[in-house]
Amino acid sequence: MDIFKAFFGVLMFQFLLALIFPSILFSAKIICPARSFVDQEIAIAITDLPLNQEVTLELLFTDRKNNLWNSEATYFSSSKGRVDLKAQSPTSGSYEGVDPMGLFYAMNSCNPRLDKPSLTENKIIYTLNVYGKGKQLSSKTFERYILAPEVEVIPVRERGLNGRLFLPSLEGKQPVVIILPGSSGGFGATRAGLVASNGIATLALAYFGEEGLPSNLEHVSLEYFEETFAYIDNHTRLSGEIYLYGVSRGAELALILAAAFPDRISKTVAALPSSVVFGALNKPNTDAWLLGGKPFAPKAPVPIWRIDPSAGLERSNPLKTADLMSSGKALFPNEWELAAIPVEKIKGPLLLISGEEDGMWHSSMFGVDIMKRLDRKQSKIEREHLSYSDAGHGISYPFIPHSNLYFHPVAKRWFTLGGTQKGDEFASRDSWKKIIDFLGNKNE
Repeated sequence: MDIFKAFFGVLMFQFLLALIFPSILFSAKIICPARSFVDQEIAIAITDLPLNQEVTLELLFTDRKNNLWNSEATYFSSSKGRVDLKAQSPTSGSYEGVDPMGLFYAMNSCNPRLDKPSLTENKIIYTLNVYGKGKQLSSKTFERYILAPEVEVIPVRERGLNGRLFLPSLEGKQPVVIILPGSSGGFGATRAGLVASNGIATLALAYFGEEGLPSNLEHVSLEYFEETFAYIDNHTRLSGEIYLYGVSRGAELALILAAAFPDRISKTVAALPSSVVFGALNKPNTDAWLLGGKPFAPKAPVPIWRIDPSAGLERSNPLKTADLMSSGKALFPNEWELAAIPVEKIKGPLLLISGEEDGMWHSSMFGVDIMKRLDRKQSKIEREHLSYSDAGHGISYPFIPHSNLYFHPVAKRWFTLGGTQKGDEFASRDSWKKIIDFLGNKNE
């Protein structure tokens, strides 16, 4: 009798727990790594589910500014009570098709003013919830690292520089990749952290919009980068070999630097590049880049720069600037040619990445022009142009959500990046692997 009472008491206790705290008595099991890197594909599976029934997965995280991001997808469990994201496509939800990382890149924010999450420099903490027939069946929290714990981050505030050096724990002196962000300014610290976590030393370098630097992308002195080279040469853990990785206006800058200082730059990645020298941000008639106090090259003409004053002020009315930026190519071909970046002076291998549906500027056309110029000038360097269909100006690192609309923090307007979210994600996954391989293979 006492045994029966004890057994009955345990059942009643579990029943009461299920009523009061239904999430405590989970039945399903979530199988995924507790820790991984943001740029790493992972396998997620759910077991011990009700057989042959609909279950919904919800993925959540809160970014650095306390904005909640989430995605969800509904699947049918198998006859063995299992859902495997690597083998199954959802019946409905935030993404379509078989994609083990679909829940990650297809996340959205409840805040319509946001185009992408604000990330910390170290990690993202995700929560995955599983629901069936309106009840929570399981929940798991896991971490995705942006920055490997063993990477040392050193502020760089000497020689007039403003940056952050990311040093992996490697033996001997290492080459270093200078990360050059685009017209939004800043340091590109997330990108630098991810590259460094792949075992490659990086220098996230601001060149405008930060303390001690020009407030706008205009009259940026290329001598600033000579000071950067000197800093690298004097660092005890760096070999002095320099690679460049620039994005958008930073890609334009990377090509300019590789051409201006060909003996210092060993490799160059130009993602979403320009083939010509453009003027300052929001000021096409003002020089962006100076060398010896003079313009590095004539500015590309941008004759059709008439913009509706209300365009871009609201998300529903974004600016598409690609045709504007290239309007001078056909109207003023001679001036356009004079503004071409002299890429034939580059001595090291070159990797170009572009989106064929780029809405900011025609990066794919620019990439083709760069390759044609190199051929015409009989350049001997190794070079490759990765041009992606359905992708726009949003090609970046993989598995991080972003919108195809972008609120520019400097211009204070909404822009369309072009392409599709799925197209950008494919391009990001494919190009990221190739970028890491390109930068990680040391020159002999």
